[in-house]
Amino acid sequence: MLRVVKERDPFYLQPAWKKLRLAVLRRDRYICQECKAKCLGKKKNGISPQVDHIIPRKECPERAMDISNLRVLCHPCHSKRTILDTMAKAKPEIGLDGYPLESA
Repeated sequence: MLRVVKERDPFYLQPAWKKLRLAVLRRDRYICQECKAKCLGKKKNGISPQVDHIIPRKECPERAMDISNLRVLCHPCHSKRTILDTMAKAKPEIGLDGYPLESA
């Protein structure tokens, strides 16, 4: 079986991010802010906590390290949000006339 290895974003390897991530996990008490599941990791209950950027880094890089822009999500909720965000970006904006707006 072929396994695809995704290259790690260097942003998430920074000591400052790791410290902030831990602060968010503690603030949210390792509880998913969507479904309220307790996320203690693979060794405890199998649900891995993800620290999610509410406004994605690509859209607002200046808020990448803003603790008020971060929340804990369980892996399933984070995956669902990622898919929904991707689908929303793929849909063209529709004008008042009912036709897609032309992109600049």
